[in-house]
Amino acid sequence: QNERNFTPDAYPGMLLTDQQEADLVEATYENFHNIGGEHGPELHTGLWILDHNFDQVGSAIAVMDLLAAKDKVAYVDAAAFHHYGGDPSQMTQFSDRYPATDMVFTEGAVWGVGNASGQGANFQEVVKMLRNGARSYVDWVTMVTHDSAEHIQGPFAAPPNLSPVLLMSAPDDVGYVRTPEFFMLGQFSRYIKPGAVRIASGAGTPDRAMTVAFLNPDDQVLLVAVNASDFDQDVTISYRGWQVTGTVAKKAVGTFLWKDDSLSGGMGSGSGGGGGGGGCATAEGTLGSVLADRKSTRLNSSHITI
Repeated sequence: QNERNFTPDAYPGMLLTDQQEADLVEATYENFHNIGGEHGPELHTGLWILDHNFDQVGSAIAVMDLLAAKDKVAYVDAAAFHHYGGDPSQMTQFSDRYPATDMVFTEGAVWGVGNASGQGANFQEVVKMLRNGARSYVDWVTMVTHDSAEHIQGPFAAPPNLSPVLLMSAPDDVGYVRTPEFFMLGQFSRYIKPGAVRIASGAGTPDRAMTVAFLNPDDQVLLVAVNASDFDQDVTISYRGWQVTGTVAKKAVGTFLWKDDSLSGGMGSGSGGGGGGGGCATAEGTLGSVLADRKSTRLNSSHITI
């Protein structure tokens, strides 16, 4: 159920209490997994609870508490969040209580990089989501037609409420136009590979650069930096005795990449990727230190100092 604590006037919705959602999770899971032998072939479909705003995290915790009382916490694969209320940092209330259950961001779209206030729906917020435990960011509006008479429909689709888009059909209806957000999102989605784990890094600041770092399954390390300021910003990366400084252009997103071959018994080198909106970042160097106590967790034992 989408946003189950919200009953809209303009489109169908359904209000569920915490107890009702817990009951629905229990019944659905046991049906899908044919518990009791009365429901047919087993379905391996994951169940996500809440699917509502960051400030509704208390409801997600309440549902899990109800399931925990029956030893059925494992029925839930993830708590899902939207960004129309609250702040990404509120997700940690859930992970602190139920660290074995994933958190996913399932609805919302962002414009640009924002500003030095660090507020608003922009790519600084995507960094915050990832730093606070989200395993996904789902861009809510992928593509629209170039004709506003066709795509401005529905209660929340008229300017200024029309969500940011990644692609817009070309005026001749042949092909499409990429928006700046397409390239900014690509600084995350192109380089953060399936199976990557987030590793510790300095958060940065909105008036300089906000950052998040990951270790990919192929032992490539990456740092995504969002520069919302009006000036190009130098970003200095210190990693296991290796240090390099690169630049992220103003109002842009940049990605730094390097390979830690010491994880597989060799030396490594690194390079930087360009940023959306004309930004760029460069980094080159070698890595030779051994990564100790590697763990298959969201927060790896590696640490990057910004």
